Amino acid sequence: MTPAHETEYGIAPGGLLLMPYGEDALVVTRAGRCAAVAASARAVVGEIGTAGLTLPQLAATVADRASGRDAFIAGTESVRTLIEIDALLPTALVGSPGQQLGAVVRAKPDDPSYGVPEVRVVELGLPWSVFAAAPATVAELVSETLASPGRRLLEFGPGLSTVAVGLAADFADVEVEVVGIEQDTAWAESVVAALPASPHVTVSMVLAPLVPADADPAPFPLKRWYDRDALGVVQGPFDVVLVDGPTAFRSEWQFDRWPALDFVQPLLAGGATIVLDDANREGEGAIGRDWLERLGEGWQAAIVDRSLWLRHRDAG
Repeated sequence: MTPAHETEYGIAPGGLLLMPYGEDALVVTRAGRCAAVAASARAVVGEIGTAGLTLPQLAATVADRASGRDAFIAGTESVRTLIEIDALLPTALVGSPGQQLGAVVRAKPDDPSYGVPEVRVVELGLPWSVFAAAPATVAELVSETLASPGRRLLEFGPGLSTVAVGLAADFADVEVEVVGIEQDTAWAESVVAALPASPHVTVSMVLAPLVPADADPAPFPLKRWYDRDALGVVQGPFDVVLVDGPTAFRSEWQFDRWPALDFVQPLLAGGATIVLDDANREGEGAIGRDWLERLGEGWQAAIVDRSLWLRHRDAG
């Protein structure tokens, strides 16, 4: 048996989708699994090819591109994650029909891209900013949505994550439906324009202006919430819900995402996941604790970078 440090890794059959995300990138496999890749590892993905590189060689390549110790650590962790999601496979398996490890369940022998370990680079088509969800959050959102039974995603505050899910679904050859609730008409139009023209991707935008919030039932001071008449067209069930709106970066808006739970609870599918972004901030942190207490048993909490993930697990 070849020692682990001598095993060469190459791109999985069917290739990979790479979406630049700020300085980092999102990498998607044909099986619909997604990982965030640090800047120091981003170029490495496009250079491995069919020849393959051993783990020490991969680490050395990352080191050549890392700006410092932290960047090197992030890059090597990215390589480890790519191996975990079967984006990188031992070259002894790459190209062998079968197929191995469940890595390419979407790639068929009659697919012209089958066995072609290329990296397809696609821009998201929207400007990135510091207010965007963290790469790890978007990667987890893509994987969670594409792996869910109904593949229906509801987003409060659509944007880069919406496009990433759409591009990933098209690459993995699976159908996905996204409903976005947006306060800004121009931004909603930009998101739709950036989406791939794919028979696999259905995206609906619900334009809902912000109005003064009804603060009577809330444990926090609320300022604004989406117009409830506009929200009336939203129909479940949804497998995944991302709460990244309304905008809440001002102190007087910090609790304005609290009403989302009451709105989505009747619309959730069994085993649904709720993601609250910016949970590292004081307002969203308090909202998350309140939601978890109100949801009760059967819900599990996890932190992914700056986001809080609440997953419901059916007893059966």
